Amino acid sequence: MDRLRLCGNGVVPLVAARALNSRLNCWPMDDAGRTKQTRLMSLAEAIANVAVGYGVAVVTQILIFPMFGLHTTLAQNLKMGALFTVVSIARSFVLRRLFEAIRVRADR
Repeated sequence: MDRLRLCGNGVVPLVAARALNSRLNCWPMDDAGRTKQTRLMSLAEAIANVAVGYGVAVVTQILIFPMFGLHTTLAQNLKMGALFTVVSIARSFVLRRLFEAIRVRADR
């Protein structure tokens, strides 16, 4: 099997996947026999997602705010990016738990 496909959704590069899973010879499987993402890979993906989201937020603010007459310092953009990131993490968590609750109810 393609090692990149075995790393969750392919977000994590092959090199990072091998480094994180170098001690494992097998990949966890779900009940249907499909490979599933390890907790370590889920953590790596979540951290990468937050870091990229923060960077995108800050760069977007730097580029877009002046178009609307808003002139902020880099420090202000970094702080606002951090706040947007916290809100995004909370939103993602609430939605994930909501969809999990829906899935659990549907399985009953």
